[in-house]
Amino acid sequence: MMKRILIALLLVFSFIGAMAQNTNEHLKFMGIPINGTLESFTQKLVAKGLKREHAWENDVLLKGTFAGKSGSGVCVMRIPSRNIVYKVVVCLPSKDTWEWLEDDYTEFKRMLTSKYGDPFKYSESFKEGTYVGSDHLKISALKEGKCEYYSIWGSTEGMIVLEIFNADGASDSCVRLTYIDLINGKLADSSKQDDL
Repeated sequence: MMKRILIALLLVFSFIGAMAQNTNEHLKFMGIPINGTLESFTQKLVAKGLKREHAWENDVLLKGTFAGKSGSGVCVMRIPSRNIVYKVVVCLPSKDTWEWLEDDYTEFKRMLTSKYGDPFKYSESFKEGTYVGSDHLKISALKEGKCEYYSIWGSTEGMIVLEIFNADGASDSCVRLTYIDLINGKLADSSKQDDL
């Protein structure tokens, strides 16, 4: 599933890059352009009410309310070689039933579609042959990697991925949103290419 999402992301960046030749706008998260240093961007989120939980060399984890969901985790990531923010990942509060996960997913898909239009790519299915006759079986399929529940939006500023997510068989799962700024995302890719 991750391979498909990554391939889709690469295609989106190529497509959006062609459309955005003259744009200098950055994708916004909570009304803040995804740009600037890790520290300055994080401070703007703290000013909006998020609380800084932990910092690593290239990431900062914050907690707080995102789009009405209290207890959300927000991870801000920077390009290591440039100290420029390029991606924000939000994990809504974890859930232990498929029904609750699907409710969160559907709610955020509706809100994102209202703001950005229809997703250009999505999948809301389980792998063929997977029996999902109950809530428990759907959660098991998710934990076993047999579930593809995601939607992807693209714009001239970047892309947003919404997905039902489980981290390698963890006991709880969540709905995760990933915001990737187009301009700084290209810088991040370029920085990685320099390592090759």
